[in-house]
Amino acid sequence: MNTNIKISGTDGESTIDRSKTITQPPTSKQKSVEQSVKIDQIGKESIHSPKSQTTKESQLKGKISESLQGLKDPITEKLGVKILKPSTEKFDKTVSESQLLEAKRINEEIAALLKNLDRSNARETLQKVKEFPKNYHTLQVRLACMKADPKIETWEALTYPSAKTLLEEKNKGVISLKAFLRKPGIWLPEIDRINLKIMENMLIRLGRVMTDNPEFPSDASETRKTSMEVAAFQRTMTKPQRTKKKSVTIARGAPSAGKTSYLQGVFALACDDIKVTLLNHFLGLNSQQTHFQSTAITDSFRDGAEKMFGQALTTDALFVSNEAIIKKIAEAKKNKQQTRMTDIHVDLKTLCCRILKRTPYEPIMNFKSLSDSYQQSLVNRKSSIDLVKENLNTINEYKITSWKDGRFVTVAELDPETNKINIIDQDEYNRIVNANQDAIAKEIVDIGKTVITDDFIAEFIRGMPTDAAAVFKTALEKYKDKTLGEALNAHSEVAIEELSAGARVIQKALPSF
Repeated sequence: MNTNIKISGTDGESTIDRSKTITQPPTSKQKSVEQSVKIDQIGKESIHSPKSQTTKESQLKGKISESLQGLKDPITEKLGVKILKPSTEKFDKTVSESQLLEAKRINEEIAALLKNLDRSNARETLQKVKEFPKNYHTLQVRLACMKADPKIETWEALTYPSAKTLLEEKNKGVISLKAFLRKPGIWLPEIDRINLKIMENMLIRLGRVMTDNPEFPSDASETRKTSMEVAAFQRTMTKPQRTKKKSVTIARGAPSAGKTSYLQGVFALACDDIKVTLLNHFLGLNSQQTHFQSTAITDSFRDGAEKMFGQALTTDALFVSNEAIIKKIAEAKKNKQQTRMTDIHVDLKTLCCRILKRTPYEPIMNFKSLSDSYQQSLVNRKSSIDLVKENLNTINEYKITSWKDGRFVTVAELDPETNKINIIDQDEYNRIVNANQDAIAKEIVDIGKTVITDDFIAEFIRGMPTDAAAVFKTALEKYKDKTLGEALNAHSEVAIEELSAGARVIQKALPSF
């Protein structure tokens, strides 16, 4: 069964007119546009060809989606009925005269708030909006606050609890905050529906990956083949624990090091895919504003799906901390799965330029976030090698690669015959494995202060293929005369432009769910 597909919900998530309610269904023309776009495992888009394959895949997706509805109750129980469960609170729809007057007053108050809204008062305005009655539609004004202040994140703006309550949960730690956000009645109803639809589509994708290809009779019609594939999918979903164990892949490295490209062809849970969906729902926001919500959804789904299928799943994440690696290896070992791991190093200057080349549909971040992850990847690399050595009964493939002179070179590699890690490039190994912390800190300061000039750009793109050089040149010239640190900070707040669905198809930017 082909798993390299775009799975889209039936509620027209990717082609909705963003100026209207998010539950508005797409037109037939919009559906046609949406079905013509394919998203592969690494989150990059390409146009389907030939058309007949698009139609067949679309029909199969529709049948599988329908079959999931019939299994919805038992599936949600296995996946975890409490994760991101929508609120069951019902509001009285009877409207009295006093309620109409109250609504009018709130409307006038919102109009006044929006009239004076800017970055300096966006958070204060948001808290006033949160004090309005729950049954009052406040999504658009909340989004307006987020657009006014690009530092406000979705979990802060699109939830009911006050800033004080959310801060208390945040101070308890990331795990506690994510658990709090899973509770019913936390998110606005519109966001609850989006969260659940994303998880449902992720489940369909995963179910198809876990489903073995049926053996078709030589004379089977296309209709018969579709029925057999749907039946195989249903068997997988009703008895998920019986699915064949998949190997787990760990790609370690700083943001933009090349982990996602390494994972191409492997089903990997990635919060970046979810970001694309959220950003297309709420045009005008930036990647960082949707980051925490995306990771919360990914974690919730992963926890439930791993329990449901009885095996660890590959995750497209940083793995720069040893804790993350230890946990993933332990999950694989518990479920008797083999693990392969690669550790990718790219210098900080190149990472900065790669991030600056990205569009708002890709993960972008400020300089501190990038440099912190870069520092962690270097500082923890040596101890991560020790973890590999301690778990050779589970890890059957391991490699360290480094970006050097415009290409990746193998620095060290596990020999499966001797179960020893052979160092291939000793000088590079010493540089990226035995790095001095003071030297790392100095590199971060120096790179952050590096000014983007014509000479800098020319030097950076020297030796690149013409097309790649042109893309980098265009991206870097936008921030000429700024330091790399200033450029990344500015780039991290770039929001999705409010384009039509057709324009986004042309830009190959529709979401993967």
